[in-house]
Amino acid sequence: MFLLPLICFIAALAMPLQARAAEPGEELTIKVITFQPGDLVFEKFGHDAIWVHDAYAPDGYKDVLYHWGIFEFQQKRFFIKYALGEMDYRMGGFPGEEFVGQVNFYADQNRSIWSQELNLTPAQRLKLRDFLRWNEQPENAVYRYNYYTDNCSTRLRDAIDTTVDGQLKAQLEKKPTDTTFRWHTRRCTRSDLFWYAALHTVLGPATDRKINAWEEAFLPPKLRDHLNTVMITDASGATVPLVKKEEILFQSTRPPEADKPPNWVIQFFLTGAVVAAAFVALERWARRKRAGKVFFSIATTLVTALVGIGAAISLWFWIGSQHWAAWRNENLFGFSPLALPLAFVLPVLFRNWPRARRAALYLALAIVATTILGILLSPLLPQNNAEPTAFILPINVALAWCVWRITRPQPKV
Repeated sequence: MFLLPLICFIAALAMPLQARAAEPGEELTIKVITFQPGDLVFEKFGHDAIWVHDAYAPDGYKDVLYHWGIFEFQQKRFFIKYALGEMDYRMGGFPGEEFVGQVNFYADQNRSIWSQELNLTPAQRLKLRDFLRWNEQPENAVYRYNYYTDNCSTRLRDAIDTTVDGQLKAQLEKKPTDTTFRWHTRRCTRSDLFWYAALHTVLGPATDRKINAWEEAFLPPKLRDHLNTVMITDASGATVPLVKKEEILFQSTRPPEADKPPNWVIQFFLTGAVVAAAFVALERWARRKRAGKVFFSIATTLVTALVGIGAAISLWFWIGSQHWAAWRNENLFGFSPLALPLAFVLPVLFRNWPRARRAALYLALAIVATTILGILLSPLLPQNNAEPTAFILPINVALAWCVWRITRPQPKV
């Protein structure tokens, strides 16, 4: 009689060990965490991570948040690596208090947080957990970042796809979206006019092709949407939803994301027309007053210098970097690299330097000619650049008109 309670006690202790041995991975819960877009330009597109809960792990390690969005602004040669398109990001896991800190960071920014528990088998959960642990090792954590094709969201997407033996990619690749990389970039940055205009102007035609749902998952909120549509085959052969349960961990008071990009062609044209009108007004003033010459020179030099620097950056992104999204940028017809040398001769336009004056006139006319050529060729070219072209056209025409007026021979009295 004394041995019976002891045997029952030992059997009770052994049961969890037997259960663990029977189904490795059953102790794991896998969730995809999606964070709403924020205010800074690199937060405009959202963020995501994988949450692994291990019921058998020691305290402080039961919950680990893994994500692929770690970069260091202070890293050596940051700007050089960015200019070359060779930015390195890394992956990391954050357990315990670090996990809580990561989540609270987004909640403190008033950004909604969604959780999607994945409907994986114990073996798949274990497979994914082991991959994440391998990936966070220093020798495996660093990867070459590309915003559209290799980022925090695509890395998470690929990890899940590998776990379910390619079922995610097989389904999402077949779903057209009627969107493009540029379409989403414009949509996500419409609340920040500077970055909207800058990115719209610097992106090339490679971002204008239609993408499928697999490619659209480069955006964390879109990956969240698409995960809810995927069905997978479980261990028994039954078809089940990939997402077992979705819940909101934090609800922000921000307005929802814009559902489409704006159409600001008229606004861009009117803005360019205002600049053009200012050039014409300053040129008329310059013919009467010395102060007008000074202000005309300052205004036109500043604008052409900014356009020229932007054109030089765009040209570099095309021929000297790995930023494939900016290659063969057709905005260079209007935002011409010729604006940079023009900016150097405009300050001496009112001096009696015939060579400088002729150079200014030829450069200004050449810029207008290439701008018009770009417009004429636009039906044959695939790039969506109506807004940048609408902005720069009146500026280039007005500048050429003003330079011609200043440099034309004056009638003798």
